Amino acid sequence: MTDQTAYKAEWHRRKMDQIKSDPEAYEAYLAKSRESTNKHRAKIGKDGVKKENDARREYKIAWAKNNRAKLKATDPEGYQRLLDKDNAVAKKCRDRRGPEAKLKAKEATQKWAAENPDRYKETKKLESQRVRAAVFIAYGNKCACCGESRWQFLAVDHINGGGRKHIQENGLSYGSKFYRWLSRNNFPEGYRLLCHNCNTARGHWGFCPHEDPSRDKELPNPPRVRRKRNVNSSKEYTS
Repeated sequence: MTDQTAYKAEWHRRKMDQIKSDPEAYEAYLAKSRESTNKHRAKIGKDGVKKENDARREYKIAWAKNNRAKLKATDPEGYQRLLDKDNAVAKKCRDRRGPEAKLKAKEATQKWAAENPDRYKETKKLESQRVRAAVFIAYGNKCACCGESRWQFLAVDHINGGGRKHIQENGLSYGSKFYRWLSRNNFPEGYRLLCHNCNTARGHWGFCPHEDPSRDKELPNPPRVRRKRNVNSSKEYTS
């Protein structure tokens, strides 16, 4: 992106922000834009509109192929704005076209996944990692009990219990599907991060020793090590 192009893009963005700040001016702008678009489409006809749409789609694909990686590296915020805009437009288009379009898009995704299994697995893996990171950050990014912050040891816990029932009622599963559900529902209350040690202790004994060391007496004694004597040797070994 040249300096002149970047300047024009920034100028246009600021101009649009200024127009959107005034509802009446923004509505007038949209009405004028729709009128101009309708006149142009009436002039070129359906075939002309189809050709323009195809050319615009091919240009966007070519631009994304050549520039998105560079934009992601040089301007992460601008890249994220572009992604958000594309996702919003795609969602609006799917909602307008109805469930048939959603089914068609799903079939296209399944076809692409079958043709590109390695890229599909990598894409799903990166998406799962992104969602999990967002969930962990939303819930404090550390164990609520002992403060462990290494994500490899963390998991989401239902504060009031009933995790298995909640998973079954919503048709979810532990892991990526559950994290996506939390993200779609704007990270609701009633959940926290626990490390696997603290989570396991609560599951077995109803409390974690980190909370109150004086309750260690309530825990069962550690298992005793049984020792056997090897027939062929006088040394003892542990089984």
